[in-house]
Amino acid sequence: MLSVSAEFDRQIDRATAALPEGVRQQVAAAGFTLERVPFVVDLYPDLRGQKPTGWRKDTYDQMPAVRRRKQIVIAESTRDRLTRSAMPVTRPTALLFHEYGHAFDLSFSGHDGRQGRPLRARAEFQQAWQSDCDDLRTTSPAEDLNALAYYAGQPTGLRETLAELFAELNGHPLSGMDLVHNFPRAAALMRQTLESVQ
Repeated sequence: MLSVSAEFDRQIDRATAALPEGVRQQVAAAGFTLERVPFVVDLYPDLRGQKPTGWRKDTYDQMPAVRRRKQIVIAESTRDRLTRSAMPVTRPTALLFHEYGHAFDLSFSGHDGRQGRPLRARAEFQQAWQSDCDDLRTTSPAEDLNALAYYAGQPTGLRETLAELFAELNGHPLSGMDLVHNFPRAAALMRQTLESVQ
């Protein structure tokens, strides 16, 4: 069993309790579990040295959290890219909310009694996100577009936008980029979806 400090356990317990009850229930009903680990690669050694999709420099050794399979994984520490020394994770609550956003997206796969597809696979979310991206490209300065590339590009854009909108709408954004403002159509759909499960 992988163990973390009692203080980290308490932080994650408080963060989990702050999630909307309906969200926790839906994510749990979809079979997702929450794992607390010293390092992400302790739970998934096959990811050592591997780069996550959309990341240019870091590997999973530097990742503080991940949603993989049916697990939401929050690490207490990461490894410095250069020195390989352990560094405590900052902002575990925001990380937890972001990763729960991914699980929430996927929890609609056959668990909502309607379409049985993740939110990101639904036409209304794809169209809203694409319209928001189109608006960004025509109205935003180049430096804003560069900063938002992870959210407005392929292949990670839509799923990362939805996860971060989930975190932002629940009061714990990870990116600090005000995606609710930058992706208003997608944000409105996520807000409606959150309200429907609470």
